Amino acid sequence: MIWVGRNALPRRLPMSLAAAGGVRVLKDRKTVLVYWKGAVPDGLQRLAASQPVPVTFRSAPYSRAQLTAAVNAVVMDNNPGVSAVGSEPDYSGISVVLSSKAPAGAFDQVKATSSVPVALRWTGDPTPPDGRGPLTDNTT
Repeated sequence: MIWVGRNALPRRLPMSLAAAGGVRVLKDRKTVLVYWKGAVPDGLQRLAASQPVPVTFRSAPYSRAQLTAAVNAVVMDNNPGVSAVGSEPDYSGISVVLSSKAPAGAFDQVKATSSVPVALRWTGDPTPPDGRGPLTDNTT
């Protein structure tokens, strides 16, 4: 699926590719899922049909560009207590991770201001790469 990787970059998206979602390889390592919002272009369907592994298109309610904008909005709004935010694997919305120190109502605030559905993945603190305990804020 080199074509999708090369052509789905936002700065190079022609209008026909504005619906691009993401590509996912299933656990069987023999099936590729392509998430797409709207009608899949004929050229992409032909390319998918010519691949040595099955390529299945799944309808996505949001494009990668829409979810990237929603993720960026959460980050730019400096939502208190949000440790991480990203797209859901099926392009149905975004998910957030809240810090254990997140104020009451932090998740509700993110949901209320988001342009797409928001799922809470978990509440917890980042662990350093060495696994020795939570990261601490040494700025105070």
